[in-house]
Amino acid sequence: MTVRWRLVSPDGHAITGRVSFTVTPAETTATTATALATEPDSTSATAPTPTPDTTTPAPAALPDIEADEAAGTPGPITWLLRYASYLAIAAVIGIALTDRLIWRGVGSRPTFRRITSNALALVALLSFAQLAVLAGDIDGRSAWRSLGSLDAATTTDAGFALVIRIVLCGVAWALLSQMHIIHDEIRWTALSLTGIALMATWAWAGHAKSQRWPWLGVPVDIAHHIAAALWIGALAIVATTALTALDTGELGSVMRRMSTVAAGAVAVIVATGAIQTVRLVGSPTQLLDDAHGRYLVARVVLLVAMLGLANHHRTRVATMFHADGDAGPSISKLRQTVVIEFAIGIRQ
Repeated sequence: MTVRWRLVSPDGHAITGRVSFTVTPAETTATTATALATEPDSTSATAPTPTPDTTTPAPAALPDIEADEAAGTPGPITWLLRYASYLAIAAVIGIALTDRLIWRGVGSRPTFRRITSNALALVALLSFAQLAVLAGDIDGRSAWRSLGSLDAATTTDAGFALVIRIVLCGVAWALLSQMHIIHDEIRWTALSLTGIALMATWAWAGHAKSQRWPWLGVPVDIAHHIAAALWIGALAIVATTALTALDTGELGSVMRRMSTVAAGAVAVIVATGAIQTVRLVGSPTQLLDDAHGRYLVARVVLLVAMLGLANHHRTRVATMFHADGDAGPSISKLRQTVVIEFAIGIRQ
């Protein structure tokens, strides 16, 4: 026989397993068997001899464990929903903070305003899908059959965070759509704060909250992902738009701010990554004991190298834009540096 068990952790991850066992009937003891054989049967002369029933009873229908497991949402789909939502949140944060810290007004450009609007709608849609998947994991059924029991999912940390995320997306989308009422300064500042709150729901619903030292893990995780979104988002905006849309003077100002912000963001990523590594692995002495620890160390080393690249980048920006010189060759080299930095950032 097999007993299947299912556990949904507070961070929304479903864990299942099986326990197999065999039931063996107890054997009759020798003393009991002898007593039964020698005991006189006073009714044997008059009682009719029963006809033995040789019919084999049909076995009781057992639950189809394989079918029950197949009813759940496949792991790759769950992973896709989760990380597509993360990338959409990162896009909102990257555009909003780049507008506030590096290039004022870039968020109001039609392309980036449309990207932000679509990203918010996608986050809300994916969050609802994740909520249905979580309800299905709790019920042990498929997501579409659990839409009537979403309230059970909201009792978990992950479910509550998903509900808050949907509400925040609605607020942010309303801010973005009121272009003619809300001033750009107010709108993009509010969108930046809303994006940070969206990333906070990610930290609250993940390992930062569920594993040890959550009081440290949650704020550190928020800072880590916000810095990464700002860094990569700014690099993407500069590479796709600033290098071609701005004149030399404006580009020089944007790139100087970009260099300073990127260096600070990478420093935050390195520091918070080191803290999270120690929090999850156990202690610095255990980092090289297993493959996961060595992988984390390699990532930190690569990010430290990224700091060197950012410093080199900043030095070049300070000298490349001069009054009488031709900035064309320097811009070409700068574009190469930005592309390399962006590739390393995406890899992280």
